[in-house]
Amino acid sequence: MTDRRDNKKNLNKKRPQTRETYSKNESLVSSRQNESQRSNRNSNHINRNSVSKNIKQNDNNSQRSQSKQLHKQSNNQNNKNFFFNSNKNIHNDVKTAYKKKRKPEKRKNIRFNNPGVIIISVMILGLFVYYAISLFDAQVLKSNEMTEKANSQYYSKTSLPSKRGDIYDRNGKLLATTTNVFRIGITPKHVYSSYESQSKDEIANTMASILKINEDELKEELAKTDESYIQIANKISQEQASLLDQYLEINNIGGVRLDAEPQRVYYNDDVASQVIGFASSDENGLQGRLGIEYQLDDVLSGKTGYLFAAKDNYLNSGTLPFTQSTELDTENGNNVYLTIDYDISKELQEHVQSAAGSLGARDGGMGIVLNVKTGEVLAMASYPYFSSSDPTAKPDDWDDESPFKPETQDTIDLLMKNYWTNKVISYLYEVGSTFKTITLSMGLEENIASEEKIYSDQPIQVLDYTIKSWTDDNLFGELTLQDAFLYSLNPPFVQVALDLGIDTFYSYVEALGLKQQSGVELPGEIDNIFHENPTEIDLATLAFGEQSSMNLMSYSKALSAIVNGGNLIKPTIIKQISNDQNAIIESSETQIERRVISEKTSERVNKLLARNDSLQGYNRVSGGYELGGKTSTSVNEATDALTISYASFAPINDPEIMVLIVALDSDAPDVGSDSLISNVSSIMDFTLDHLNVERNYTDEQLETMEEKVALPELNGFSLEEAMNALNYQSINVVSGVDNMKLEDTIISMIPAAGTEVHYGSNVYVYPNLNIEQDLVSVPDFTGKNFNECMIAANSAGVTCIFEGDMSGLAVSQSILYDYSVITINDDQTEDNQVSIDNETTDIDNDLSLVQRGSTINIVLESVSAD
Repeated sequence: MTDRRDNKKNLNKKRPQTRETYSKNESLVSSRQNESQRSNRNSNHINRNSVSKNIKQNDNNSQRSQSKQLHKQSNNQNNKNFFFNSNKNIHNDVKTAYKKKRKPEKRKNIRFNNPGVIIISVMILGLFVYYAISLFDAQVLKSNEMTEKANSQYYSKTSLPSKRGDIYDRNGKLLATTTNVFRIGITPKHVYSSYESQSKDEIANTMASILKINEDELKEELAKTDESYIQIANKISQEQASLLDQYLEINNIGGVRLDAEPQRVYYNDDVASQVIGFASSDENGLQGRLGIEYQLDDVLSGKTGYLFAAKDNYLNSGTLPFTQSTELDTENGNNVYLTIDYDISKELQEHVQSAAGSLGARDGGMGIVLNVKTGEVLAMASYPYFSSSDPTAKPDDWDDESPFKPETQDTIDLLMKNYWTNKVISYLYEVGSTFKTITLSMGLEENIASEEKIYSDQPIQVLDYTIKSWTDDNLFGELTLQDAFLYSLNPPFVQVALDLGIDTFYSYVEALGLKQQSGVELPGEIDNIFHENPTEIDLATLAFGEQSSMNLMSYSKALSAIVNGGNLIKPTIIKQISNDQNAIIESSETQIERRVISEKTSERVNKLLARNDSLQGYNRVSGGYELGGKTSTSVNEATDALTISYASFAPINDPEIMVLIVALDSDAPDVGSDSLISNVSSIMDFTLDHLNVERNYTDEQLETMEEKVALPELNGFSLEEAMNALNYQSINVVSGVDNMKLEDTIISMIPAAGTEVHYGSNVYVYPNLNIEQDLVSVPDFTGKNFNECMIAANSAGVTCIFEGDMSGLAVSQSILYDYSVITINDDQTEDNQVSIDNETTDIDNDLSLVQRGSTINIVLESVSAD
């Protein structure tokens, strides 16, 4: 009890007792701590002084709560000190544990100059630099390229090819167009029909029949079921492709693919091929390679369109569904209308070939028909010819000893040089005596010469050179300038040139555009060649057209200025250009560059040209038209070969048309410059008639038209000899077979020798005795005049015999049979059998067929004005 009470009393006196107790305890703690610090200075770091200071600085209000905490700390500290006093050696153990030295590790001696470290560092640095450069290149320098490549993976670009424009002649005749041909390919395992009636054999049989390919070979291809694609045919026509497509669709046949490819189609045969040129396909489509096709390639090609769309890369299935596409519209090529006339061009080519053949021209020939008032080229010929449809085909006159391999560059070079080149613009020649027309005009314009002025044809000395005429020692003596022009004498024109002087003479050469290109819209024109610093001998030789070289186009331009009234006019081959809707977008107009001579001088020159044509007497085929002309011959001093030409102008009282033909490097003996008059006059007659120029016959012309000439015996002659012999009689010798060569011997002829025919008629010759049947249709001559009948007859391949009034029109016609030289095959039907009794028989003009060369009687009667 006492104890409890004492305790209770102690409890009632709790606070005061606590403070006292705390002070005692603190003293005790402090004394023990000091003692402990002295014995264990390095092991115990509790700062009790700081605790005492903090307690004293606290407010009286917080002493009550802190005393409890300090009491607890004091007890803990007492316990800790008691533990350490009881275990004094533990400090040494802990000290030993912490202060025990570790065994030092041996560090590797790493140096920067270690080779391996250097190599690795350089490699890392190099890789860093490489990737940095690559990133810069890809992101900066090749940004567009990389973007394009990325887009190509996400987007498709489909070409929409344009249609190449067409080419027409001046009258709208289609010369070149574009169509599609097809490549046919198969995936063999997919070629089958859902219908039992169409077996594999039946499919092969039908396809081979449509495509005109070998059936057995097609079956072999169909058996290759492991192949994914096999091409079985190419260059299949649109008609064949349509038939095949219908067959496949009707019979539900798969595995056949038709791929269209553009192909150029030409309708000109070999007419004006060097002018039109040709185009061929490459990875960019049709590209012009020659002529107008090349020169106006941008105009004809148009612009390719494109379709841009998101690409579905799953199995390359095309455009991603439900995405929008962007289309760049295609622009089809424009159509080009040329100034050339197909019919005139065809006629020109026939006569150029005939002239080159008859004169043995080793470098072929060339010719031009030009409207001197407008500069329009109506026809242009460069012999030998080629076909625009097949430019790499083996030419008929190819030397059999030379291998023909169109896949080699050597063969292509020969084709380009001898066949594809347009000689009219790309061949230089010495123009010869036709240049006297220009020299004459200079003298008349400068008033240093006149028609009646007297000159001598005596050889003339210029510096160290002696110049004489073609007559050698057979001199005319003194004669007028107009007679010197008629007989084409050299010394008088040398004198005219010397009187003009170098400066004046060459100023006209310059004014006539002879030192510049003509400007015609064709590729490949080459510059004329003149002496840069001409001397008197250069002046003298050029006065009659030698020692300087020109191309025919440029020279024709100059001659036109002399006869058209004095205006130099730019020549053109383009009439107009239209779009694919045939709306005209460009038309050519006459471009007068300058006046060179006066109209009066031009008239005076034309009168002298007309005098040449009438007095020379070789023009027997252009009745109703008055022509003027000039002959020319120049000599190749290296080979002694002749270049022969003739220029004609009509109607000479107001010239509109010029025709000029040149035979290059002739080695035929005894030929003269007048040997081309018949050919040129025939073309002029055809051209004026074709252009509906009215005829006005003179009495002399009517008499010439009535005249006939008996055909001589040509058997035993070579083709070249016969052509040359009859050329002066204005009779055209024509080969009756395609591949007859100039050196081939004539064995047969139609009409027969002794037959009397009119000037300008054709005679057909053959290199064999038995002439194969070659039937031609007889035209209707009714209502045509003499010359129109002659043109139609020569074109059809028959010969006309006229009676009646030569100025009248045809009122009746008949066929005169003379087939004694024809061999009839045993298997001919009665309908094809021909009569050889020489009787005249009335015929149906539209249905009658006769052997080529047959004679036809035609009656001409005058027609009243009513």
